[in-house]
Amino acid sequence: MRWMLMSCVAVCAACTSVGSPQPPASPEVAYAIPNPQRPGAKAPSCPKSGETLDGCTFHVVSMALSQARLSASPDATWTATAADAGKVNIAKAADATAPDGTQYQVFEFVPSTREDIDTIITFDKLAGSPGALKVVERRRVTVMVHAP
Repeated sequence: MRWMLMSCVAVCAACTSVGSPQPPASPEVAYAIPNPQRPGAKAPSCPKSGETLDGCTFHVVSMALSQARLSASPDATWTATAADAGKVNIAKAADATAPDGTQYQVFEFVPSTREDIDTIITFDKLAGSPGALKVVERRRVTVMVHAP
């Protein structure tokens, strides 16, 4: 019995060791935030202006407004869907024109939670005739909400 108790204590001590070594970060990866345990931490940050690219990450504070800009074309339109619809509110905003003349369809989104979350917003570009629209391009971005 004493041996079993000592074994359990040793296992518990090993599991809760404060000085346990962490795996080294790969030198070619620049983390966007210091916590690489969150899924979007390794993804490049989405730019504040310009085109929103597939696979980028928005790092936002809860309840803060962010914008996604997607290239506009006269024969197509973008739609947006949040994986956690109850945690992120998305609305179509007025189209924008960059100084170089590039046209963008703009979506504004606001996290509606005061907790840390990682969620995905999917943007689908639809083209075709009414009633026969097809997805011609898809972009997915990660939204990492950092609670204050």
